[in-house]
Amino acid sequence: MIGLPAVIDGMLSGLMGAMMGAMLGDMLAITRPDSIIKIVALIVTMMLLLVLYMTEDLVRKQSSAATVFVLKHPYLVLFILAILFKGLELSGAIIEGK
Repeated sequence: MIGLPAVIDGMLSGLMGAMMGAMLGDMLAITRPDSIIKIVALIVTMMLLLVLYMTEDLVRKQSSAATVFVLKHPYLVLFILAILFKGLELSGAIIEGK
């Protein structure tokens, strides 16, 4: 039996991995602000979110108890993140006057 501790552990591991990927992307963007680095940071974050979704899906299939899952629609979350990412990138260019 999997249980709630395994579900919590899987969710926290995925979220921590996503935060580490985002922090790595931010550190790279601070040192060398290239659009390629920003795109790589977005792709890494998307991949980590998909890993979180697959982990939650696997735990949900193996557990019999009713549990709450964060990512019911992972591709919608990834699409929203991509839109926010591009919007923030464009707003930064507008603010800087480029």
